Amino acid sequence: MKIIKSIILLFYAVFLTTSCYKDKGNYEYTKISDIEISGIETSYSKISAIDTLKIDPVITSEYGNNFEYRWVIYNAKVEADTIGREKNLRYFVTKSVGTYTIYLYVKSKPNGYFKHATTSLTVGTLFTRGHYILKEDDSGNTDMDLLLDDGRMVSNILLNTQGSTLAGKPRSMGILYQKQFVDPVLLTKVNAHCLGIVTYDKKVNVLRASDMTLIFNHSSMFFEEQQDDVPYKFLTGMWANIYLSNKGTFPSNVSSQGTGKLGFPVGVPGGSDYWAVSPSLAGMVYWDETLNRFLWNNYNGQANVMTDLVHPTTNLNYECLFMGNYRGVVYSLLKDKSNSSRLVLYKITTSSMSAPPKVNKVVEIAGASKMHGATLFATNQYTADIIYFVNNNKLYYYDAVNNVEYELIAADLPANETITFLSNRQYTVAAPNFDYLTIGTYLNGTYKLYMYIMIGGKPNGSPVRTTSGTGKIKETHYLGTSFTDFDLVMGKRYSR
Repeated sequence: MKIIKSIILLFYAVFLTTSCYKDKGNYEYTKISDIEISGIETSYSKISAIDTLKIDPVITSEYGNNFEYRWVIYNAKVEADTIGREKNLRYFVTKSVGTYTIYLYVKSKPNGYFKHATTSLTVGTLFTRGHYILKEDDSGNTDMDLLLDDGRMVSNILLNTQGSTLAGKPRSMGILYQKQFVDPVLLTKVNAHCLGIVTYDKKVNVLRASDMTLIFNHSSMFFEEQQDDVPYKFLTGMWANIYLSNKGTFPSNVSSQGTGKLGFPVGVPGGSDYWAVSPSLAGMVYWDETLNRFLWNNYNGQANVMTDLVHPTTNLNYECLFMGNYRGVVYSLLKDKSNSSRLVLYKITTSSMSAPPKVNKVVEIAGASKMHGATLFATNQYTADIIYFVNNNKLYYYDAVNNVEYELIAADLPANETITFLSNRQYTVAAPNFDYLTIGTYLNGTYKLYMYIMIGGKPNGSPVRTTSGTGKIKETHYLGTSFTDFDLVMGKRYSR
């Protein structure tokens, strides 16, 4: 009881003492002004050793103009460099190719209060971003030009960087995103965006896009050289860069580092210049010109013979004239070897990455169709189920849903220029987003390139981008700086 009484008395003592305390604090707070930073874009893209990054931020505050400024650039390893101490940034870009984060720190000198803002900077070289144009020069050899996003042209790249053009007429060009190889200077395994170029003389160049360093030629790109190998095409699939030849498909993983050299083809042999990528398959369907059959490869690059219980797909008495895709559908136009006036259009569909492609239907092309005698073909790949083609230097399109065709009008396309290239070029992985009907022409040793915005698959108005150069266009591809191996199956689009 004595202990309990002592605790009760102690409680009352503390309570009475607390009750008598008078709060004499000063609660008249002084409002601290904020520093507002605006006028900075979310991202910038510049070319190293050529461009100057200019940013003029707007600083708003009640502190007046008594500030300290510091611009800091961070790389992927969070290593920092100070690139400016004035309000307006004028930074001559010297960083290597890559993506960086830039911080602007603004500090009030009187009270030390500070605020920061961020943006990103993508650094490239003249060669890391833009529309690459594969062309045939006046001597019948292969070179390429580059149309930059700002309209500047870089001409005759192979001649100026390799010392000569590539022998033979151009056959194909492909973008190899995240290609694995051994850096020839550092001797370390790296991944970098590359260009794969093939000529009809069986010449091959694999070039690092950032600086046009030659990484592989036809003989050096194999662990063991493939005898009688006929090169057709380089391209990027879901998880692999793929080289296609008459020997088959040679994949190399884009998610791992290695020498990048190719071993043996994966799956069955065969190939040709006629192929199409199916996003739903995450692989490609292509024609085997040796055995006259359809082949396909899956997302790992393994080649398989296409089979169908209703429509024949092997040992066909056909010559392939064209192959292209509309979304998950692959179209193949074939000419009967026994009857040259007979054309058939195979419609090949794929339902998923794990399901093999099947023939949905085979359509007989009418004898009066302008497809007979056509010289160029292309599909609209995402916005309209149509096939473009050129007959007697005029544009047409075939409605693959209703099986009818129409003449196609492209504004400001001169009639005296010969159409040598026709394709739907697009890049929607990142900025700049575009989806163009692209037409290349030739006249008197000069090519011109016209890019049209489309509505319903048809060109709308005048071309939004044009350029010209010497030679004759074979094909064009846009090389961007942003790509992951899942872009294909996630519905993001880029022209290979």
